[in-house]
Amino acid sequence: MTRRLSKLFLIFSVLFILTGCWDYKDIQDIHYVTALGVDYEDGKYVVYVQLVDLSAVAKTEAKSSEPTKVYIGKHSGKSISEAINHLYQTAQQRLYLGQVSTFVLTDKAIEHNINDIVDAAFRFNLIRYSSNIFATKKPLDELFSIKGFFNLTPLYSELHFPKPIYENLSYIEPITLRTFISTYRDVSITTTLPTISWSGNDWTEDKKSGRPLQLTGLM
Repeated sequence: MTRRLSKLFLIFSVLFILTGCWDYKDIQDIHYVTALGVDYEDGKYVVYVQLVDLSAVAKTEAKSSEPTKVYIGKHSGKSISEAINHLYQTAQQRLYLGQVSTFVLTDKAIEHNINDIVDAAFRFNLIRYSSNIFATKKPLDELFSIKGFFNLTPLYSELHFPKPIYENLSYIEPITLRTFISTYRDVSITTTLPTISWSGNDWTEDKKSGRPLQLTGLM
């Protein structure tokens, strides 16, 4: 009888210790990085991150009249990891990289040392290899600030969803990070990246020129 009581006491003690999801955080308590860019200036890597209000994504059916807010983070460092760690310190809330759907590399970053960028992609275990990857010659802060039509979030643009445009016009095929890394490490294959930019001549909004994104070539 004493042994049975001891076992019951031990079980109840364990139940009190297991308090459930003690580290649970609400979605509004985390900043989700949706795009990550890498540039190279003055002997340092410059990392850009794009934060989009995800609550606007859930309300796309309502077509809000207010533009979606976009925050752009920027910091430099001797390595990509160092630059990202600095952004962690000033983000106000936890930064989460598991929702990155697009990577953009500038021509200067690619020319400096593409190996550093590939190694950094492997170092962050939250990175999704199904993410898009582009090259650009444009300023990354401007590129990440461009919104979709009808005040839609930037997540509904060619930066994050290039496939529908390719299916409509098979001009330049977008690739994923997985495809880029696999071909980059194969010495028998020449690796290219689709380049992304914007055009200010094709569309206007209330007689003001827009800046729709488009794939312009290969790098």
